[in-house]
Parts: sequence; structure tokens; C-alpha cells
Amino acid sequence: MSDDPAGAVPRLPRPRAAHSGLSLRAKIALFGVLPVVLVLGAQTAIGSRRLEQLLQKQSEASMRSEVEEAALEIDRANRAAVDISRVMAIAQESGMFGDRALSLQFARKVLEAFPELTGSDFGYEPNADGKDAQPHAGLDPNALSPEGRFIPYWFRAVDDPAVIRLAPLADMNSSYYYRGLKNRFDRKPEGDGISLEGGISRLYQAGDAEALARDRVMVTEPYLYEGKYIVEQTAPIIIDGRFAGVAGVDRALNNIDNFLGTLRAFDTADFILVSRRGRVIAATMDPSLRTKRIEDTPYAAILEPAFTQLAGGAIRTAIDPLRGGNYYFASAKVPTGNWTLVMSVSRDEMLAPVWRMLNESLLIAALGTLLVLAILIGLMGSIAKRVELAADAAGRVSDGDLTVRIDPKGGDETGTLLRAIDAMVKSLRALVGAVQHSSVRLVSSANELAVAARREDAQIQEFGT
Repeated sequence: MSDDPAGAVPRLPRPRAAHSGLSLRAKIALFGVLPVVLVLGAQTAIGSRRLEQLLQKQSEASMRSEVEEAALEIDRANRAAVDISRVMAIAQESGMFGDRALSLQFARKVLEAFPELTGSDFGYEPNADGKDAQPHAGLDPNALSPEGRFIPYWFRAVDDPAVIRLAPLADMNSSYYYRGLKNRFDRKPEGDGISLEGGISRLYQAGDAEALARDRVMVTEPYLYEGKYIVEQTAPIIIDGRFAGVAGVDRALNNIDNFLGTLRAFDTADFILVSRRGRVIAATMDPSLRTKRIEDTPYAAILEPAFTQLAGGAIRTAIDPLRGGNYYFASAKVPTGNWTLVMSVSRDEMLAPVWRMLNESLLIAALGTLLVLAILIGLMGSIAKRVELAADAAGRVSDGDLTVRIDPKGGDETGTLLRAIDAMVKSLRALVGAVQHSSVRLVSSANELAVAARREDAQIQEFGT
């Protein structure tokens, strides 16, 4: 008979788990979390790059739109002055030519009607109306040359624009406003006989003589006249197919920097306005560049491609030679006068909205990634914990401990596993209880048999005695 106490369950040696080298947590992290992080990281990087390119293109498009809008504003002013000079020439060609008193009054009325103008004039060819030698009683002598040529020039006083004065035109035979326009009509080189301080840019191409002859308006180079920085717009007076003189108006450019300043759409924006013949009309970053040729300025390398292109050029980046730092440069053409407008904007200001939106995008992506990681890590911990709980329970049962208590919560596969182990433990516990009960009955029967055997032995001994 066994000497083991009744109900004892024999303990078998617990088998050692064969480890592959990676825990369940490590495997979930390696094959589950890591690929998700890599994919999210790759998507964030690609998306950020595409967003940066898109935003940068939008910023460049905005800059191009701004410089084109500024060029249109300048063109409106140019076109208005050109239209006035054309109307004045048409008036001469329509019957006013030769009526010097009426023409003189008309020129003054034009100047009075348009405060944005600083001068208006008529300039006849010598004896074009046949009246140079005639007496001009009642006509202001300031409207005539010593020879009697009709060349009145009304202009606003420098110290008081409300005061209008009269003087004869000057430098007619050496300036673009008269000689240049006549050269075009005669199909001569435009600059033949023209004297301009500082000259014109070597980049300027005058173009076909026939095309210039068809251009009925001259927009001159800017220059200083009696303390005013002006540009002239003149139109030819054609009488019976011959060049009889010019009609023109002047615009003062003293405040053009302020005007360009009103067109700024960016805090760091600056403008350089270049004339048809490659001379600087305005430079808001350095007014001393006025009247200089392109090649004589620090911005020659930037202005040259913008000037030589027929239309606005592509946006480019360069180090600003005066201000330093990286700047974007965009250009647009001013059709009336064929001027070129170049706008510069600091790269930092241009890209500030790009970086701001990109940082916001990256922040949202980072927060999203962290949220996904938190969810995955939480899920990984929950799964690993429940699997570890099931493994521990199975190990204790394999050691013979049937007192294991399992909380089989959860509706997923781990919950099913824990419920199965819990049911197995309960079944084993009931089986062991039944075996223990059977063992007790078996021991009791054995004891009864032993007592009966001793009793029979005693009876046999008594019977023998």
C-alpha cells in the first residue's frame, strides 16, 4: 500500500519553454509597430516635400501676380499720358494747327485739367505753319523761338505746383522727345543726333525702322529738368503726310518711389524700374541708381535677363548685391513705353508661410504618429499581458497547482484562450476531486479488508487452539 497521504497529486517536472530569442512584445514591436512607424514616417516625409513644393509654387505665383499687377498700375499711368499727347496731336491735325493762340490756350488747359502732369507743349517744325516771320501781337513771346517758331512749353513751378509758367521748348534737336520722334518718322536710327547724359544701355536694340515709324508715340528717357525728375510722352503732328511737329506732356517722377511703395504686397519688397533703353527710372532700395545704365549698377546680372526678355521672366533667386541675403526676383513688362519692372522679395519672407504651414503639417503628422504608436503599444501590452497570463496559468497547472484562478475577460481570441484555460482548470480540479474521492473509498475498503483479515486470522488461531 502507498504511504502517500490521501488526495496528493503527483507533480511532474515542468517542461522548459523553447525561446526563439524574441519575446512576444518584441515580435509585435518589430513586425507590427515598426512597419507602421516607417510607413507613417515615409508618408509624412513625401507629403511634406510635396506640400513644400506646392506652397513654394503658390508663393512664386503670388509674387508673379503682384509684380504683374504693379506693372499694370504703371502702365495705366503711362497710357493715360500717352493718350493725352495723342489727343493733343489729333486736335492739331483736325484744324487747330496754325492757330497759335488757340493752341497755346489748349496746352495750358490740358495741364490745368491733369494735376498728375507737370508739363504740356506743342513744338512746330521751323515755319511749318508759314507764320514764323509774321508778327504775333497778343501772343506771349515765351511761346516762340527768337526766329518766331511756335514752341510753347507750359510747366508747373518746382516750389509750387499750382503755379504754371511758360517757356520755349529746349534741346529739341538733341532730345528723344522731338529729334527721336522725327528720326522715327524719317526712318532714321532713333538715336541719330541724340545727346543723353550717361548714354543708353548697350543691351538696347532699337528694332526695325519701319516698326518704329508705325509707333506714333515717344516715351523718352527720364532726366532732370529744372530740379524735376521727368519723363516725356510725345506724339507726332502729321499734316498732309509730312512731319509738322510734336504734341506732348511731361510727368514728374519725383514721387515714383512713393508710388511704387504703395504697390508693395510684401514687407521686404523693393522695385527697380528700367526704361526702354536700359536706364534705371526708379530703384526703391537705392534712389541713387536713377538714370544709370543697367550695366553700371550692382544689379546688372539680375536686370540683364529681365530686360532682354520679351515678356516677364521666370522667378529667380540671388544674393542681393546691396542688401545682402537671399532674395527672389520677378519681372514684368510695362507695355506702354516698353519699360521693365523688377520686384525683389526676401526669401525668408517669401517662404515664411511655407515653413509655417509645413511646420503645422509636421506637427499634426507627429501627433498622429504618436497617437497611433500609443494605441499600438497599448494594444501590444494588452495582448502580451493576457498571453503571459495564459502561459503562467498553464505553467502552474503543469506543476500541479489547480488553485489557479483566471479572470477570463475580453471578447477577442485572448479572452477565448483564457476562458478555455479556466474551463480546463475547473475540469481538472473536478477530475482530481473525483479521483481523490475514489482514493478515499479505496483506502477505506482496504482498511476494512485488513480488519476482516485480522479478525479471521484471530479466529483461525482461536480455532487452532
